[in-house]
Amino acid sequence: MTTIEFKGPFLFKDLVNEKDAYKPGIYIWGFKYPDDNKFIPYYVGKSLSNIVGRIAQHKGDILKAGSTYMRLSANYMKSFYMDDSFHKLRDPRKYDDKPPEWFDHFQEKVDYINARWFIKMKNKKDPGKELQRQEYPISMLKSGKDFLNDNIEKMYICYAVVPEPDLPDLRKFETMTFFSLKGRTRSKTDKFPGKNPEIQITDSTKDKQIFKEIRPGDDFPGY
Repeated sequence: MTTIEFKGPFLFKDLVNEKDAYKPGIYIWGFKYPDDNKFIPYYVGKSLSNIVGRIAQHKGDILKAGSTYMRLSANYMKSFYMDDSFHKLRDPRKYDDKPPEWFDHFQEKVDYINARWFIKMKNKKDPGKELQRQEYPISMLKSGKDFLNDNIEKMYICYAVVPEPDLPDLRKFETMTFFSLKGRTRSKTDKFPGKNPEIQITDSTKDKQIFKEIRPGDDFPGY
């Protein structure tokens, strides 16, 4: 059994002062909201080399003109983690000409998706054929709101260092973190394995309110 300890949440300017945050491990980034100052995880990821460096890369990729990070609306950012349909946004079929049927549910909830059909729908103009373009960055939108860009300095991070002998199984730690959270998040992790692969999570975060109290699973009751 390997135990990893999550600490945080830290603003990035404070994270850089945490010496062990420059090690490999798992991270969770998200935002706090003014109504109750509660940390809401948005993304679960991993770094094989340097957690601080990986977060810095996320920030840079969000801020650049060619960013392809999905943007949820400001209101939806406060409730996405309870939405049973949230997982459908994982595969937007970006080269299609028409929106998928399931997108009706997200009409007022998503401000940007890296997909030809989304740019075409918002701009009322065809952005180009698939052979001419592989990505449809946010800069292609004529106008639009950008919660991630506007709140980038308010991003909070929780992290856990993974011991070096376990780094070949880093994806398993990412997966178990994803399914241990109370709410849904974005991630590139695997599907729930159905059993705990000898991984235990210790919650040393400030409020101790983001992880499920019993065991990991594909149910997400919210925070």
